[in-house]
Amino acid sequence: MAKIPTWAIGKHITAFTLVPQNIGADGTLTDATTNTLVFYGHLQEIEMETSVSFENISAMDRPFENNVPYEVATTYRVTEIDKYTAPGSLSAKAMFELPYSIWKITLTRGANTWTGYCIPGNYRFTGTKPRVTSTFELKMVDAGVANPTYA
Repeated sequence: MAKIPTWAIGKHITAFTLVPQNIGADGTLTDATTNTLVFYGHLQEIEMETSVSFENISAMDRPFENNVPYEVATTYRVTEIDKYTAPGSLSAKAMFELPYSIWKITLTRGANTWTGYCIPGNYRFTGTKPRVTSTFELKMVDAGVANPTYA
């Protein structure tokens, strides 16, 4: 039987989902049972960027930098092809309509999945002759666990 390795089929984004989070009195995050946004079939582009902030901590008599990491940030940027009919723009719903400030994001590419917690950042609506799109930015929050996870 012919078989290719799973990484070889990893070029396709097969899931991009936002699940609203309920915040308990003690700060515990739990999945809400309504208003999950499934972007599969709506995406034109998706970008995930993780960056590390460093500070150079070295003795004055050393000629070499000693970069010490102190913070990690992940930002997701999603460009969605807006639909005229229901459900319309999922990006706009996440930014303006739904009462959730924290979302659990699931991004699956082939056999690998990133899962993380984030808040809405920036939103941009673009109308051009060939299409109407919304670009939505999500910024990482400190949820007390590895964020995002990758498996």
